[in-house]
Amino acid sequence: AQPAGRRLARWWDGRSRAERFAAGALSGAALAWTVFLARFPAFGWDGVVYHLPEVVRWVQEGTPGSIEDVLPGWPVGNYPLVNEVLLAWGAGIARAYTPVIVWPTATIALLGVAGWTGLRAVGVGRTVRALAVGVLCTLPVLSASQLHGPNTDLPALAWLVATAALAAAAVRRDEPALLAPALVAGALAAGTKTTALPLAALALGLAAFALRDRLRSLVVPLAAASAAAVAIGGTWYLRNLIDHGTPFWPFFTTAWSDPPPDALSRMDVSFLERPRATLREFGLDEWLGKTFAGGALMLACGALAGLAVRSRAALAASAVTVVSLLLWANAPVTGVSDLRGVDGATISTVRYLLPGVAAAAVAVALASRAGRRARQAAVAVLVVVLGLNLWQLFDLGFPAAPSWRMPLGAALIGGALAAASAWIPLRARLPSPLLAAATVVAALGLGLAAPGVVERHRRMNLFDAELVRVFEGPAGDGRTIAMAPMTLAVLSGPDLERRVDGIPRRESCARLRERAERGWVVVAGYTAEELFGPTTVPACVRTWRPRFAIPNYRIYGPGSAPAA
Repeated sequence: AQPAGRRLARWWDGRSRAERFAAGALSGAALAWTVFLARFPAFGWDGVVYHLPEVVRWVQEGTPGSIEDVLPGWPVGNYPLVNEVLLAWGAGIARAYTPVIVWPTATIALLGVAGWTGLRAVGVGRTVRALAVGVLCTLPVLSASQLHGPNTDLPALAWLVATAALAAAAVRRDEPALLAPALVAGALAAGTKTTALPLAALALGLAAFALRDRLRSLVVPLAAASAAAVAIGGTWYLRNLIDHGTPFWPFFTTAWSDPPPDALSRMDVSFLERPRATLREFGLDEWLGKTFAGGALMLACGALAGLAVRSRAALAASAVTVVSLLLWANAPVTGVSDLRGVDGATISTVRYLLPGVAAAAVAVALASRAGRRARQAAVAVLVVVLGLNLWQLFDLGFPAAPSWRMPLGAALIGGALAAASAWIPLRARLPSPLLAAATVVAALGLGLAAPGVVERHRRMNLFDAELVRVFEGPAGDGRTIAMAPMTLAVLSGPDLERRVDGIPRRESCARLRERAERGWVVVAGYTAEELFGPTTVPACVRTWRPRFAIPNYRIYGPGSAPAA
């Protein structure tokens, strides 16, 4: 009956000054953080080594979702790839990395809105709701590493919380049609990362059971949503089932499926298998000291919340928290293995606990409904966890996070401007032109930021800085780059034009010589044979003369190989 713009204007006019200030403060802080990410694009290891290379290869070849051997010896192409496909669409349209930079901000906004909406649907008060959402959005393991580049844990959590919010609203608001978008959100969650699959399936299953008498009238929309869910989230699992005999290959294998890669079979040690050895190797300080102290406290409180109050809902959420913790403890790579040099991978698996932290936050929030004392206890717990998160987040320092002064100042400015808008009634005018103008300004800003992304990434002085410097300067002739043991997507340049190939582990010396004559061959100072398997590359280049020698890398080109 009314245009969306007019409805938005009426909604905004109905907000109090405090609500406007809060919305403006959050928007200001988010905008400032996005500018920080664009100004200092410190893409992490996983992003540069296999998430971005897949995106760039699909953009160059027009084959989003296909299996690409960007990390020879490790089948990253068999992971769920929804997030990479979404980024490839954006990067393909823009021919730049800027969609990769802004997407994490969009997903953390989705996480916040979905969390707020879902907790409101189950009757959680505003204060507890805001603190619980704040706890999730400020977890350092999310807001530091996950915001830098094309990582998957943040979008998987955002889609999971959206799934739960839609499922809760379908039941509590008696709107069973919301199960259709909930199915699609669940598929996006499972198609982004397998860690989101169990809780997404649980949320959808509980909602479907509660509305079982109403589903017959929704056959058509639910059938369409199910088909979309299979296409979006099920594709990756069906492909693995057909190609390798199990939908969760290479992390879960059976007697009739293909075996996992050698390295993974040696890293496939769970925390439950070696709890003492794992804690002795890393210690609680390594697990919690930098990014997860608040998350660990949230898990503990969430597991106990249901026992502290007489609430079946809170008890159920606590049980889900415990089950999530057990699923993580039994997951691959969460325990110390016999392989050396992979300690960082094991420590980083606390990221897989993010669905459990979300369940814990829900448990504490549900427990707050049991009375005044329960609400006060929940507020106290959430305030402490939020404080731990913020302390650890800003303690990480640059470039993981900006100074706390920057988002705080932007929040105050944004809040003040939003509060001042109370004197400008929007009910009589459509905000659509304002939104369109803001969109154009944002697009222009991103367009202006795009050409220098790779150079700004190099200035972060991360592990790939010297290599980027060479291919921006003396070797910046656009010829194809072949790399071993892994590829680096940023070498494709700011416009994603240059081709960067991984060298197969068993490549012949003749083929490697041909690569060097036609382009560039980059060999890292380490072979990673223990991790990825044997390779012929070091033996082939033993007598070659590098054109460039920089720390950790040797770069070969025409004339490097002796005459055959």
